[in-house]
Amino acid sequence: MGLFSHAATCLSEAKLLKKLRQRVSARSRDLTPIAGSACTKTSTLSQCSVSTRNSLSAKSSRFPTAGPPIGVSAAFLVSCLVDVNPTAEDAGPTTRAVATTLRLKREENREAVQSAVELAEINQVHPLTGGDTAGPCSTHVAHAWDASFPELVDCLVRDAGSDLDRRYSLDLFGAEHLAGNLDTSPDSAPARSHHASVTGKGTDDPIGAVQALVHGAKEVLLVLDAELICFSRIWVLAEAMLATAANKLRIVTSAPGGYGSSVDDILKWESRIDAIDWSLTEASRKSDERRLRTFSDRVWDVHGIGNERMLAQLKVLLRKEVYGQVLIKAVEAGDWKAIEAALDRGASLEQRDADGNTLEDLACFFNHQDIEEMLFERRMRGKAHKPLSMFFRAEDLMENCSDAFPEVLLPFMTQPAGFANGSDEEDDEEETWRYLASLERNAS
Repeated sequence: MGLFSHAATCLSEAKLLKKLRQRVSARSRDLTPIAGSACTKTSTLSQCSVSTRNSLSAKSSRFPTAGPPIGVSAAFLVSCLVDVNPTAEDAGPTTRAVATTLRLKREENREAVQSAVELAEINQVHPLTGGDTAGPCSTHVAHAWDASFPELVDCLVRDAGSDLDRRYSLDLFGAEHLAGNLDTSPDSAPARSHHASVTGKGTDDPIGAVQALVHGAKEVLLVLDAELICFSRIWVLAEAMLATAANKLRIVTSAPGGYGSSVDDILKWESRIDAIDWSLTEASRKSDERRLRTFSDRVWDVHGIGNERMLAQLKVLLRKEVYGQVLIKAVEAGDWKAIEAALDRGASLEQRDADGNTLEDLACFFNHQDIEEMLFERRMRGKAHKPLSMFFRAEDLMENCSDAFPEVLLPFMTQPAGFANGSDEEDDEEETWRYLASLERNAS
């Protein structure tokens, strides 16, 4: 098996094997494949099949339509990337190219490539992790078919972290896409494939299928490619808008360099987000495009929601994610201009990285003391400071006030009426000590 020639950004099979073996060694679970599966610890993706299987066209899946979507594991996606080898272009093979290759493989040998539902029904296990390669999952992925497939896999592997058995719902592994019974390109009707992934059969209501999928998933993971190609497709934008309305949208990027860390990166993402337009999106099948636009006019606009309002909410979430992530990288890099640009555009000072570190923690770790102080000052700006007397008794304060500088202690004291009205600094200092002395007399 050969890797894609431009798949260097993704985990190689050797790295995957090493990582999985380390994980497996820490588990007490027996990795022997369960009964009914012909998959062995040394088998490849194409060899992980059973001699007999039931056709999905002949029966429905055992998983209900209203339940969670059926997805494949991150480990399975890496194995797929290694096993499938379409003709690579300069930017790497796209998801569309991979879908075409999988369909051709299935036509040549229908036992070699199986859909997510088929893998779930036969309880297929991954040869390295010992976990199920497919089954019900909580995360549905909305992504661009014309973006790099290796970058998509790499993004999902990063998102899975140490749990490479975590499953994701991808329309790429829907039964209808792999069956090769669509009369147009693989991405012509992703909603139909979504429905097939859940029910094992087609549907004449792709919009209802997408709504059911968003309802069944706990979250919709929107994968942003570097050029935001995903938002040129009406299906992806519809999924993202539905997920936003349901408060289920989570955003990540598959761009190799992430969101970036400079002002130029902020401006690029800003212009791309501003350019998102519902009326300019397209679908490969014109009938699907007409259905979605009719649905938008009939349901969203009539009920006062409106696609423009939903799109505006989506853009708010996109900007929040992009500016926040750029802010983290700018703090690490010590880029003052990028930090100020991100903050000026609404990035939160409470932003944390993937490990839970605050911005000030990061500035301290990367030895940017001036940035740390600036972030602290801006974060504390406008916050009310409670007087020190709320935490200590007056006699305790007076007992120890002789060891403190007035300029340090005074801001925490309650200012008496008519205090510090003088125009001279020496008068102010004298008034300060006079006030402290009065407190001492009262305490005694």
